[in-house]
Amino acid sequence: MALDTIANLIVSGSSALIAGAALRVSYLQGVGLKPIALVTGSTIDGVPQTKYFRIRLELDFWNRRKHPVLLKNIDVHAEGIEPREAIYPDERFKDEMIWAGSFGWKALDEVIDSAKRSNHVVDIYFEHSNLKKLRAEFKFRIRCYDPISTQDYSVTINEKFMSGGLGWKTGDGGGVRDSFENHLIESAIREQKLPSRVQRPLGI
Repeated sequence: MALDTIANLIVSGSSALIAGAALRVSYLQGVGLKPIALVTGSTIDGVPQTKYFRIRLELDFWNRRKHPVLLKNIDVHAEGIEPREAIYPDERFKDEMIWAGSFGWKALDEVIDSAKRSNHVVDIYFEHSNLKKLRAEFKFRIRCYDPISTQDYSVTINEKFMSGGLGWKTGDGGGVRDSFENHLIESAIREQKLPSRVQRPLGI
């Protein structure tokens, strides 16, 4: 009798797991995967006629849902530098980011269709005495609204910036591309919970 009870419990547990997995797959087929955001490019230059430098980061937001989502705003916390509100004699260097100390905020209010991406530029102005020793980190949060679930949620990115490259060696032209591809692969592995050795293509 005891063995029968244990067997029934095992069967019931397995059925529940299978049902849960089927529900998860059905959900993903209906609404799609969670959106992701990546830093895909960076530059650093000086602001004409001022004492400031500018780090420009390019962010790509990918809507992997099967319905449109609304991008509400981007906020960022900067570490390793002190962002400044510079006086811009050159109109090309104006930016929409509002800073309060090390925290920045930028309104978006943009609707992204299903399976589409949106590119955004974030400029950070600062003073630095020695760019060779520049080590900065930026913690981004993109706030979104999902009209199906009627809820807000956030997509986050932590990105390190080093003079000469965004965390890669100077002159590594394929660094951004390779990191971008690897990020997508790792994201798919995490969401599907499959072994990395099975999912990762050779050479990456």
